[in-house]
Amino acid sequence: MRIHKILILFLVIVAAGGLFAYSTWYQWSSNQTTILERMRPIPPNAEFNHGTRIKSIAFSPNNSDLIVSAGESNKVNVWNINNVESPEFVLTSNTNAQKVIDDINYIAFSQEDERLISISTNELTIWDVSTWETVNTNIKLSTTAEAISPVKQILATANTNLILWDIRNSTDIKGDVLLPVRKDKQAISLDGISMSDTDKIYEVKQFVSTLLNSFQMIDFSHDGKWIATGGKVYDNTRDGEGWVNNVKVWDLQSKKLFKIMENKTTDNLDRENDGTRSVKVPMVDGMRTIKTKNQLEVRDYIRTIKFSPDNRFFSVARGNRITIWSLPDWNIYHEIFDQICYDVAFSPNVDVFAVAGLGGVTLWSVESLTPISILIGTEFVSSVSVVEFSHDGSVIAGGGSSGLLWLWDVSDINEH
Repeated sequence: MRIHKILILFLVIVAAGGLFAYSTWYQWSSNQTTILERMRPIPPNAEFNHGTRIKSIAFSPNNSDLIVSAGESNKVNVWNINNVESPEFVLTSNTNAQKVIDDINYIAFSQEDERLISISTNELTIWDVSTWETVNTNIKLSTTAEAISPVKQILATANTNLILWDIRNSTDIKGDVLLPVRKDKQAISLDGISMSDTDKIYEVKQFVSTLLNSFQMIDFSHDGKWIATGGKVYDNTRDGEGWVNNVKVWDLQSKKLFKIMENKTTDNLDRENDGTRSVKVPMVDGMRTIKTKNQLEVRDYIRTIKFSPDNRFFSVARGNRITIWSLPDWNIYHEIFDQICYDVAFSPNVDVFAVAGLGGVTLWSVESLTPISILIGTEFVSSVSVVEFSHDGSVIAGGGSSGLLWLWDVSDINEH
C-alpha cells in the first residue's frame, strides 16, 4: 500500500513538472510570436521634407552632421541634421533646362576622398564635397543598378550586363571590365575587355543572347572580395523557360561568377482564398496584421541585397520574406516571413539589422534573432523604401514615397 502511494505521488510530481515545463515553453513561444505586437512604436527625432519620393540616402563619412537625400527629381538635398527647416545645399545634376529630368537612383560618398557621386538612369555626376561644385558631369550611362566598393575606387553599374568602372580620376572615368553573366560554358574570356572594343563586346553579347538579364540592385562585400547583383533573368536554355528571380555573386579577384541563387517568379504567393495576403505592418499603436490586395505585393520580386559590414552575413529580401546567409559557407542563418521588406541595413558593429517596409522600420537582434524595436514615421502608413545607419550606428535614416526623410536615435537601443 505504501509503495502504491509513493508511485502515485511520483506520477503526480512528474505530471506537475511536465505541466510546468509545457506552460513555460508555451509562454516563451507566445512571447516570441507576439513580441512585435507588444512593442511601443518609436517616432522619429527629426523630419526633413525632401519634396519627392526618396530613392537613396547617405551619411557623410567625415561630417556626422551631414546627410544627403535624392530621388524622383534631378536634385540632391544636403541636410544638416540640426536644421530641419531647409537643406544646406541643393545640388542639381542636369544644368541644361531643356534636358529631360532623370530620377536620381543612387547617391553615395566616396570613402577614400571628398567626393559625392550621384547616378541617374543615364548619367553620372561627381561633386567636390569641399565646395559642392561638380568636378565631372555628362558621363553617359545606361544603368538600372549601381554601387561603389567600400575599399576601392570602383563603381559597378548594371542593366543587362555588369560593368566595373575605375573612378580614381574624376575627369577620366573608365568602364573597362565587363563581368561574365554565365557561370558555366564560358568559352569567351572577358578579362581586360575595354568598353571601346566594340567588336569584342558584340561577340560577348551574341554569346549570352540566350540570357536576358535585368539587374535591379548591386552590393559589394565590405572587404572587396565579392560583388552581388539581384534581379531577373529570362533563360530559354532550360526546361520551363521564363523569367527567374536571380541573385548572382562574383569573385572580384578572379572576375568569375561563382554562385547563383534562383527563385521562380509566381503570381500566387501565399494568397488566401480572397486573393489577398496577410502581412505585418508597424503602425502608431503597434504592429498590426493587414491584408494586401492583389495588385499591391503579389510577386516574389527581389527587393534588396546587402552584405553586412563585417562580411559575416548576406541578406536578400524578396516579396514578404527576408533570408540571411552566413558567410563564407553560404548557409541560411535566419529567415523572416510575413513582413514586406523594401530595404535592409546592418548596424556598423552588426549587432542589429533594420528592415524597412510598409509602416516603418523594425530592428532585429542579430544574435537572438528577435525583434527589439519598431520605428515609425509621422504619417498614417509611413512606407519606408530605403534605410541607412549612420557611421557610428547611433542614428537610422529612412525615407520613401512620402518624400519625408526621418531620423531615429537608436543609440540607447544599440547599447541595450
